[in-house]
Amino acid sequence: MPGTEVHRHGLPWHAGGVLSGRYTRADRTSEGVARAGTPATRTHLSERAFEVLDTLGDIARRQDSTVPSVALAWVLQQPLVTSPIIGTRGVAHLDSALAALSVTFTPDELTALDQLTTPASAFPHPYLAGMARLQQAGATINGRSSQVFGAAS
Repeated sequence: MPGTEVHRHGLPWHAGGVLSGRYTRADRTSEGVARAGTPATRTHLSERAFEVLDTLGDIARRQDSTVPSVALAWVLQQPLVTSPIIGTRGVAHLDSALAALSVTFTPDELTALDQLTTPASAFPHPYLAGMARLQQAGATINGRSSQVFGAAS
């Protein structure tokens, strides 16, 4: 998130349990999980989320680890994360969180996760980027050229 990085702000975020490793494409309800049926969790269980979970699962299998440990290790790699908040309800959850400290990533794994998790720019950013090319009347500003809008040929 460019704005948060430029202004050195952290970004609060939680995954609603999606990165816990208990949800799969086949089982989106995770029986016995209190949050499983909530609208917030259902919203997080998108195709994009399952692509991330698939990649985390592949990395976890290669490293003989778990999805939650790999997910937390990846979060710890993010420059804007100052203190991840882990939701532990028992020793097993704590052990899983601590196992994240022993996970190491290859550059390719980090690139894959970064590409999968880069947020899409929301309106109006794509619109404004396109409009700048039209509103600057053919000028080149900061190395970016523009078009003359509505000029007669």
